[in-house]
Amino acid sequence: TERQNSWQQHERWLANAFPIVSTQFIADELVQAFPRCPRIPRVIHLSNLGQNDALEEHRQKEILHSMGINGDYILSLNNASPHKNLGQLLSAFHYILRERPSMSLVLAGSGTEEIRGNVNHPFYLDYHQSGAVQSLGLRSDLEVQVLTANAKVVVNSSLYEAGNGSGLDAWSLGTPVAMSAIPAFLEHKQVLGVEAQTFNPRCCYEIRDAIMTILDAPEESAAAALRSRVGMQNYGWRHVADKYLACFDGSLVRQPVSYEEAA
Repeated sequence: TERQNSWQQHERWLANAFPIVSTQFIADELVQAFPRCPRIPRVIHLSNLGQNDALEEHRQKEILHSMGINGDYILSLNNASPHKNLGQLLSAFHYILRERPSMSLVLAGSGTEEIRGNVNHPFYLDYHQSGAVQSLGLRSDLEVQVLTANAKVVVNSSLYEAGNGSGLDAWSLGTPVAMSAIPAFLEHKQVLGVEAQTFNPRCCYEIRDAIMTILDAPEESAAAALRSRVGMQNYGWRHVADKYLACFDGSLVRQPVSYEEAA
């Protein structure tokens, strides 16, 4: 079958490959999926994915205004795929609005502009029309940078990921983070020295509580975000590049093997 042929092709690639992945979680997943892989995947964690150059405040306000963003908001940078778990996030936001009626939830990412109507609860239609939920779709790097830097919270409620890209950018910019307690996300905290409020992504009440913990303690949250920013400064792309170069150097002294020899 087509799937079986694809699987065998991946096995042939891995027979002569030096796999590099961005989290130990994905390394473990790769070994589990391809147990005959002859080499243990090398883990090289990524740094921030976006820009972190400071922009003048008036320029940031101009960019936000051009996107229709006014006032305080919670930011979710994810596409509209099911594993991004936006339904539970919208449910959590329903309860947040009870305590913070002026707060907005901004959704940005491929496909989010198509989010309309009743996603998880009937309340969503009314909130979307009132502007409490703003669906922006895919945005430029500069717009994402400004959105991230000015958010009260960057939240990632994904169910399964290789890493938390929006979290990496938020930590680099000193923005508080709330995120799912899934292995790859928790690995960032352990390895990079960053901080975040975590939650069970299957529970909208835990998502609500994690976000409200940040909103209710702005000084503590700002201090944690600053510590996270320092942590990210201690692990920039020069560190990532050095690890990749060391891995490349190591691979040059080894001879490739056939899959039969590897097995």
